[in-house]
Amino acid sequence: MEAASARIRVRVLNRAGGEPVAGASVALAWGGRPSPGGGTTDARGEWAADVEAGPWGISAAAPGFVPTRMDCMFRANRAQMDVGEDEGAPDTMPIYDEFRVTAAPGMETARDIRVSPAGRMTCRVVNAAGIPIAGVSVARGPQTLRIRECTFSFDDEGYLPGEFRTDSEGRFNLEGFIPEGTLRLSLRHPGLAPRDVDVDLAGKGEQTLRMTEARPLAGSVTDAFGRPVPNVRFLFRTDLSDVGASLKALPGTTDELGRFAFEAGEAGSRMLVAWAPGHVPTTFDLSKSPARLNITLQAATGKLQGRVLSGKAGVPLAGARVTLSRMVFPGAEGHVELAFYELGAWWRENEEIRGYGVLSEGEVPPSTVTAEDGTFTLEGLPPGASVNVSHEGHGTQEIVVPASGTLEVRLGILGGE
Repeated sequence: MEAASARIRVRVLNRAGGEPVAGASVALAWGGRPSPGGGTTDARGEWAADVEAGPWGISAAAPGFVPTRMDCMFRANRAQMDVGEDEGAPDTMPIYDEFRVTAAPGMETARDIRVSPAGRMTCRVVNAAGIPIAGVSVARGPQTLRIRECTFSFDDEGYLPGEFRTDSEGRFNLEGFIPEGTLRLSLRHPGLAPRDVDVDLAGKGEQTLRMTEARPLAGSVTDAFGRPVPNVRFLFRTDLSDVGASLKALPGTTDELGRFAFEAGEAGSRMLVAWAPGHVPTTFDLSKSPARLNITLQAATGKLQGRVLSGKAGVPLAGARVTLSRMVFPGAEGHVELAFYELGAWWRENEEIRGYGVLSEGEVPPSTVTAEDGTFTLEGLPPGASVNVSHEGHGTQEIVVPASGTLEVRLGILGGE
């Protein structure tokens, strides 16, 4: 490290009212590792130290406030200071900030760290009849805030305990959080449907969270000729009343005889989707469906033929891969889109990702490879399908399957034509 190059003066302020916070503990870290030299703020909420050039982390903590970290990069030997334009703004990220400083030796840089008063809330988990549920496992997810017309989600380890458990009266306490925005909680209990809920952290008084009995579903899946369909995947929507509720992939698939049995979630769940490669996805409204479902999947009979060419010259491209990339089909709440990506399958509904995990690791959706003359045939496509066309050294295109069932694709050469 270089010789001492600058002096940093930190003032710790209450983010809510702007007044100084005396007695706050200030800690230093260099390059992500704890470093000696921290201290305590004085009556004016100030603390100062000489620092060397390099990446520093400065954190402030005080009783009754949420710990806040500020990362800064000091560069030496230039009499110039460069800080982010958000310096001093009261609405910067409430547990994290960053800035850069280029300073001559001995130059002092002042920076405010605003700490948020810590909130406290009691939640109570009850069943459908309003009876408290003891022993519910509560896992904390990210907190979401809206700052400067933008939405931020963060999940800082150590910011809040990661797990809770309800007491004999169904209660648990949330403490030490920023009292604004929402916090995602996952509720789990044997015999009850799992639930993910966003708790309003600005709410007053005790918040009541409800869980319902798990609704077991069983049945079988056959094709149009009554033959069992194995390896059918299922997804369902957990709670339409919660903002951010997701479609969840159910563990397991149908067996060789097309049979399935699982807990499909809350009684209030509505959308269940069944799909298997080579078939058309089918959706069900669980609120109107019997506990035992006999599902018939129609065969996906769509067929796409075409040719893939390389570059402006239009040379036939052998070995290009043509892969089913997405399907759009009717659902219980409007259209549903199933899109396949490199890391698996993702569900999107109304332009917002709503679920994931349809394909197993290493599994790929239906695909084919072009022949020496660049031609291909891909069968088993459902209505509303799109395909992804790719080849090493070339660009990638995603194309909606045309009604004609024929397609000619020209892939550009990367770094070439």
